[in-house]
Order: sequence, then C-alpha cells, then structure tokens
Amino acid sequence: PIVRAMKLNFFVDDKLETCNDLARVAEGEDLPVKGRVYMVDCPYNREGRHDGVRVVGSVKEALQEAGLWR
Repeated sequence: PIVRAMKLNFFVDDKLETCNDLARVAEGEDLPVKGRVYMVDCPYNREGRHDGVRVVGSVKEALQEAGLWR
C-alpha cells in the first residue's frame, strides 16, 4: 500500500525480503517501480534473489543506473 500511495518509480535497499517482495508485487501489478528495484550486494543477501531485483555495488551505482546521478 505504501508503494502505491507514494507512486514510487525507484527503490534501493539491502534487505533481501523487502526487495523480493517489492519486485514481486511490482511485476504482478505493473507498478512504476517495476524494473527499478535495486539491491546493494552483500554476503547476507546473495541467496534467493527474485529475477526482478537488480543487484548493484552501492546506492550511488543504483542511482547512476536509474539515471538519477551523473
């Protein structure tokens, strides 16, 4: 509900469950954030990633990939 209300079109986090859940919901409901769910790569979040989650090395890298940082 929060994602819908905020009309998110970009999301970055390092928590596996949060990123997976958001990618799954965005895919099923075709939300604006679809394809723009980024997860910062960490040893604790490498297993069980959803296909809709894009893995990056840092928040800056996610912002650059999304065209939000030059």
